[in-house]
Amino acid sequence: MPELKRAIDLRGAVSINVITMIGIGPLVTIPLVIAALGGPLALVGWIAGAIVALCDGLVWAELSSAFPGSGGTYVYLRNVFGAERLGRALAFLFNWQFLLYAPCLLASGYIGFANYAAYLYPQIGQSVFLHDALAVSVGLLTILLLYRRTAQVAVLGAALAVVASLTVAVVAFAGLSHAHFTQAFHLGTPFRLSAGFLAGFAGALYVTLYDYVGYSDAALLGDEVVKPTRTVPLAIVLSIVGVAVLYVLLQVGVLGVVPWRSLLDAHGQPTAQAQYVGALIIERTWGRLPALAVTMMVLVTAFASLYGNLLGFSRISFAAARDGAFFSAFGRLHPRKEIPHIALLCVGALSLVAALFTLDQVIAFLTAGIVLIQGVAQILALAVLRARRGAVPFKMPLYPLPALIALAGWSIAFVGSGPTAIALGVGWLAIGAVAYLTAAWQKRWWPFAVAVALIALALPTSSGGAASSLSQSERGTQRWSSWNTSRVTMDHGYPVFTAAGRPFFVYGAAFFYERIPRSQWRPAMLAYKALGINTLDLYLIWNWHAPAPGVLDFNGATNPQRDLLGLLA
Repeated sequence: MPELKRAIDLRGAVSINVITMIGIGPLVTIPLVIAALGGPLALVGWIAGAIVALCDGLVWAELSSAFPGSGGTYVYLRNVFGAERLGRALAFLFNWQFLLYAPCLLASGYIGFANYAAYLYPQIGQSVFLHDALAVSVGLLTILLLYRRTAQVAVLGAALAVVASLTVAVVAFAGLSHAHFTQAFHLGTPFRLSAGFLAGFAGALYVTLYDYVGYSDAALLGDEVVKPTRTVPLAIVLSIVGVAVLYVLLQVGVLGVVPWRSLLDAHGQPTAQAQYVGALIIERTWGRLPALAVTMMVLVTAFASLYGNLLGFSRISFAAARDGAFFSAFGRLHPRKEIPHIALLCVGALSLVAALFTLDQVIAFLTAGIVLIQGVAQILALAVLRARRGAVPFKMPLYPLPALIALAGWSIAFVGSGPTAIALGVGWLAIGAVAYLTAAWQKRWWPFAVAVALIALALPTSSGGAASSLSQSERGTQRWSSWNTSRVTMDHGYPVFTAAGRPFFVYGAAFFYERIPRSQWRPAMLAYKALGINTLDLYLIWNWHAPAPGVLDFNGATNPQRDLLGLLA
């Protein structure tokens, strides 16, 4: 079966993160942050968002170094909490909600692109049909550009990352070069730590965390990253620090050029003009023509973010399917392009449908939907991992402080998303739990596998007749009759192999599990059994289970086909 190629180096990993983080978000959400905190205090929101993102990024970095395969959260939850126990349930729930979260996040970019394009062509903003048609067209173009080999994707991603970073840098430079810094940092009224400020801080943090999302995208592509245990953690830290600097400079430039109160209406909400604050800054400093050019760059930046997101999102469903925990079709690789084309097309198609909803709906839902099963669950997974394991290639400094800061930040963002979004997010997870329990009952997964095992163990003691009169040791022998009871005995001078005291003819066949998708192990073994095979010959290939120096994988962390423990179970 074809495998993904490792073609993404540190530059490519940072590029993928950056193009996902620097989208249209900061260029349209700055007025929202200003409205939430009031003028210069908006800087507090951007800095706080960077701190929470960096702390959460360290959680991602440590988990990705311990489990460097593709899949991200799905892989971490499955392996930390047990692939055949609670981890299976959590991984199922994550994949369940991810098919809603990912399309909604992509759709928010499509919709934002169409909203900003209305600055150039006002007719787009006046026609629902034209607006939705443009949003869907951007989604289709993104899918087509990603439908190619990973190496080509990495090269294009690096180019788009340059455009994305340059766009924000140009707007920030234009503002800083003409800024009135007294105006930028003037509070107007003395600062007081009040309930109003805390409420505004929650609103600002919710927005800025949305703008920082994407710093972990390289972790979703572990199977395609060169030296992932080193590259992914470093890419996460570098991308967060670099983007945070750009965001803060951008905010200072905006405050220094445009009086912040002019961006808000009488009710304290952003004006229509504020939606195009990047173009506004350029127009006031360099003129109308450069403002039009920068607007085009903003649209390219928005597209670059969508490109990076869809690239990473398609790999999550792929990894789950390869592990037998999701629809098998999602685990297929294109025979020539060597990409997970079914997963890419499915996530992309769902995002086109989500693009027909409003921006407020998709952003609120994706935030409330992702916090519990990803942000909070990963922090708990790291705590469990720390308690169980020794050294990993990367460990966050000052643990558990960064993890606690990330937990607090995500909790504030969850509450800030509003009661409607929380109800939708929790409700969808509840539906997912029912779906998992239904599948678990049918396939005898955890927790029903435990119940079946307990019933099986209780049967000898509950049956009547001779079985009920067996001693405890005899019942134990009966239960384990096929374990550790084989021996060679002599019968009329000839050696005879026996199992459980009876002659046993070994009719075996080799089973090369490393060459077979994990989802096909059980069907293949049942087919052997149907042929009369009673013994499997397994080859434990050491270099297969040690994919990199210092990395040993016997539970499928880096590749589902290395799950030797699951095979033996």
